[in-house]
Amino acid sequence: APFRSIAVRVHPPRGTAEELSSARLVYTVSPLASGDLALVVHDARGTRVQVSGAGGESTLSELGQDAVHVSVTPDGSHVAFQREGEGVLILDTDDGTATTVAGVTHPRFAPDGQSLLVSSPDGARVLSVTGEVLADLGPSLVAFPGCGECRP
Repeated sequence: APFRSIAVRVHPPRGTAEELSSARLVYTVSPLASGDLALVVHDARGTRVQVSGAGGESTLSELGQDAVHVSVTPDGSHVAFQREGEGVLILDTDDGTATTVAGVTHPRFAPDGQSLLVSSPDGARVLSVTGEVLADLGPSLVAFPGCGECRP
C-alpha cells in the first residue's frame, strides 16, 4: 500500500512511541469507557472497528469496503458510518442490526453515546441511536463538546 497510518501512544519524557495495534492503516482512534481503544482500520477485507486494549485486539464490527466517517459510542454498543448513496447506517454491535438514515452524512456520537449529530441538506440534525429525529437544528454549524465527564 502506498500509505500507512499507525496508532501510537507517545511517551514524551522517555522519547518513545508505543504501537497500539498491528493494523497498518488506522483512520481514527476513540477511547472507550472500558479503558480500551476503538480503532477504525482498513485493510484488504474493508473497513472495521477494532478494539485494542490490555486483552489484545478484537473486531467489534465489520463495515465493508465503502464505509466512511465512522463514529463509535463510548460503550461500543453502536457504530455509525456513512456509505455513498445510502446515507448513514447506525449499527447495534450487540445484535448486528443496522438502521439506515437516508439523506444525511457525517455522523458523530455525543460524548454520552445517547444521540448522534448528522448533516442534512437543511442543516444539522440530532438523531437517537435508533435513527429517530430528536431535533432539527437548521443551517448552523454545530458540534458536540468534548466534555470528558458530561453529566445530565
